[in-house]
Amino acid sequence: MLDLQENNQTDNKGGLNNRLPFFPELLSPAGNIASAYGALNAGADAVYLGASVFSARAFAENLSEDEIKELITYAHILGKKIYLTSNILVKDREFQKLFETVDPLYEKGLDGCIIQDIGVLMAFHERYPSMQLHASTQMSVLSAEGAAYLRRFGVNRVVPGRELSLSEIKAIKATGMEVECFIHGAMCYSYSGRCLLSSFAGGRSGNRGRCAGPCRQKYSVSGSDPAYLLSMKDMCAYPSIPELIDAGVDSFKIEGRMKDAEYTAGVTHVYRKLIDRYLAGKDCTPDAEDKEILESLYIRSERQEGYLHKHNGRDMISITAPAYVKTPDELKKKIRDRFLTEKKNRKLKGKLSIKCGEPAVLTLGLCDDPSVNVSLKGFVPEKAMKTGSSDTDLETKVRMTGGTGFEIDALEISNDGISFVPVKEIKELRRKALEELSLKLAPERTDLNADSLSSPDKGERAKEISYRAGVRTGGQFDAVIKSRMISSVIMPLDLFETDPDVYLDKTASAGKNLYLRLPVIMREKDSALVKERLKAILDKYSVCGIYVSGIDAIAAASGLVKKEMLKADTGFYAMNSRAARGILELASGFTADVESSFAEIKDLCEHEAAELLIYGYIPVMYSAGCVMKTLKGCDKNTEGTVINDEKGHAFHVIFDHRYCCNIMLNCYPLSLHNRAQDIIKAGAAGTLRLEFLTEDEKDVKDILSYYEEVFINGNGDAPIPGALREYTGGHFSKAVD
Repeated sequence: MLDLQENNQTDNKGGLNNRLPFFPELLSPAGNIASAYGALNAGADAVYLGASVFSARAFAENLSEDEIKELITYAHILGKKIYLTSNILVKDREFQKLFETVDPLYEKGLDGCIIQDIGVLMAFHERYPSMQLHASTQMSVLSAEGAAYLRRFGVNRVVPGRELSLSEIKAIKATGMEVECFIHGAMCYSYSGRCLLSSFAGGRSGNRGRCAGPCRQKYSVSGSDPAYLLSMKDMCAYPSIPELIDAGVDSFKIEGRMKDAEYTAGVTHVYRKLIDRYLAGKDCTPDAEDKEILESLYIRSERQEGYLHKHNGRDMISITAPAYVKTPDELKKKIRDRFLTEKKNRKLKGKLSIKCGEPAVLTLGLCDDPSVNVSLKGFVPEKAMKTGSSDTDLETKVRMTGGTGFEIDALEISNDGISFVPVKEIKELRRKALEELSLKLAPERTDLNADSLSSPDKGERAKEISYRAGVRTGGQFDAVIKSRMISSVIMPLDLFETDPDVYLDKTASAGKNLYLRLPVIMREKDSALVKERLKAILDKYSVCGIYVSGIDAIAAASGLVKKEMLKADTGFYAMNSRAARGILELASGFTADVESSFAEIKDLCEHEAAELLIYGYIPVMYSAGCVMKTLKGCDKNTEGTVINDEKGHAFHVIFDHRYCCNIMLNCYPLSLHNRAQDIIKAGAAGTLRLEFLTEDEKDVKDILSYYEEVFINGNGDAPIPGALREYTGGHFSKAVD
């Protein structure tokens, strides 16, 4: 069943008749030490793993500091790399522990970190000057302009959204940024980093590495049976290997830190063969055995190739069977026997010279790279009283490399035959030579910038509070501008374009300010078009500012308006003061994180620049997948639907046809009306904001009237409108773990 032949790959790729000037990296997951060694033994060029904290797979076994240090040295001896996943949002109180975790790994030679949080990115760029920084797929970078924008934070590689097409990936690669693409494993229904469903449905945040997987549950719409509408089939993208290599993709990434070592080793083994076959100019179509391995190791019933050649499709969704298929025991045993029993060693060739009265000399060098070598002098042998040490005895002692990661393949002995060589002396000479060679291949760092440990300065409390409202429809807009409480209106660029003169005239007549909002999801084609449309508007009309929800949006807008006009929306996560400070280097305001508690929000820096969401249906998922297309086909006209989970909770889904995106809203609106006086007294934000998405004009009026009573007039006994019969306080009282 399993092809146990050695892969074509050599550690320095020198054995390949390759067609390209570069060698794409094969990057494998490791949830524990066995998986890491299995991946390296099976041909991975690099392994990504999590420490015991600050990993997006909090429920994986993960690795201890000593285990990661051991792996760094071992991988570097083999000419391979180790990346640490720090791809979650971090709280202020956690930075000390984060630095304590990463500092010793950096000094040991950690190759890079995969990061989501802008605050972490800024801190690592300053603290770890010679380490690679990779923008995690959780950062939701979807355009070339967005990828290039990240260079200011020291990012050298982007893991773009798995939803991108091959042409979009090529566009990012054309910026000069390294690109890392997933080719195999489980897939989220939502754009990574744009999902709050687990957080608001059960208090376990995907942005904190604790996703409970609610997308793997059944959902239904009116008139249909429950089905797994949000459960993606696993990706298995081997047919696209040639195109990805030709596109210049730098790293092929296998998902699966929650899976066992047999999965990691087996899948790595197959992709290693396929990549090397193509690099050698051979057909890289997997044979029957290769396919069986890929289709048997922890696949959710069926597989699909991902988004490289399609935007979405019913055939990408599990619908009826989301559970993993059991891996045959026979296959797992063969993988264990082949890849998980012994470590792979780097082969050496050496020479030992023994001459009476002169220092012993041991020279060791790499078989595949003779330029890497060491030569050490040791003890001075004396003439033996009877018989000198034999070549066989000397060779046996020198070849005892143990668990060093080295194996002596060829050894030349130059022995005068009359000298006595003490065993402990030859062992010591061998030990020192191997240590020196190891340090050459796995050097440690001394440039850690420990001064970066200090926290950013805290800002001043908000002295005055203003109120803003976001709208999605013309009816909502008409209701908002009549509110005495609201001083500013935020509306989508798309809505404003339908009648800009009317909207500006109505806003000015009401004495209010008008802000535009760019789309949350801005892929390559969207980015260029939005930028063109925004420029046309700004050339003709005057607005107060632009709201942006991520790297792609701010990259598009920053070339058209000054920083003072940019406002970071909820999609720009500001869970810590470093992130807030980083955002305020790019924009003039930020929105407090919706997964943070009131106590945490109060501690953010630059309070006057902060906005706090006090009412609105939180978008818990943005997806390229289309519920309507999965059910019966998309007609491009339906505005949305409602899906129900197995507990009867109803979730509105908005169909954004212009950007071909589904937006799933939480089942209850966030409402902080019962904490009004606490919020005002704390002065934790200069702006309080209400967002209207699905509400009709009457509901908007009722909610605004009620909020005016509670927040402006201080009337906590005002009757609650029907639109607020059911609501949630979100994480305001209890933050996510």
